[in-house]
Amino acid sequence: MHTLIDPGNDPLLASLRAAGRIERFNAGDVLFRLGDHPRFLYWVLSGELRLLRRSVDGGELLLQRCRGGPFAEASLFSAEYHCEGMAARVTEAILIPRLKLDGLLDEPEFARRYVRWLSVTLRGMRARCERLSLPRAADRVLHALAEAGELNFGAHAGSLKDWACELGMSHETLYRTLAELEKSGRIVRGDGVVTLSPVGVAPRDDPAGSPVTASSPPSCGLESRRRAQPCRRSPRQGST
Repeated sequence: MHTLIDPGNDPLLASLRAAGRIERFNAGDVLFRLGDHPRFLYWVLSGELRLLRRSVDGGELLLQRCRGGPFAEASLFSAEYHCEGMAARVTEAILIPRLKLDGLLDEPEFARRYVRWLSVTLRGMRARCERLSLPRAADRVLHALAEAGELNFGAHAGSLKDWACELGMSHETLYRTLAELEKSGRIVRGDGVVTLSPVGVAPRDDPAGSPVTASSPPSCGLESRRRAQPCRRSPRQGST
């Protein structure tokens, strides 16, 4: 959950509570389906809500995992939902009707705080897009750890299979990648927690051939692609 809001005394959260109602969802509950008209802003207090889209072959595409803050807010002012919202586990959320949210957004102080929160959400989405652009599984894992600091896969924090879905890879690929990174000294695993290795641990060469430091994993895949491209000589001037 983001730390931008203090649940105990934040004016934004107090305004949302006053304008809406708190509902509890059980794991598997569907909040809305494809084609439904958006009626509420969902603000997660605890638990986890997921935004899913079905692929043409019937598989699930995970678009958002929300453990705190606004959920499916990008669809709020659309004519209909283009995806499905469901609870991944027991979740409490504030439901604010659209008309009441319109009134709140007319208040400058509320609007400022709300935009501030959305900017945090947007930065997270941009980081995810950057991560998914990386061609190698190891780079995606290191990128995620560099951003989060550590990832906890305890009973109430999701699973490695969920994380594999977020990283855009199969869980088998993730398990293999974690084992390789742990063996090479770049990450540390224990008690359901995955972290980057201390800076003092010297990383070994990556199995794919490009060294990655434990403290500063690559932020993009450009460098590795540049190394892989053959040099091209320009034609000499005056040559026939």
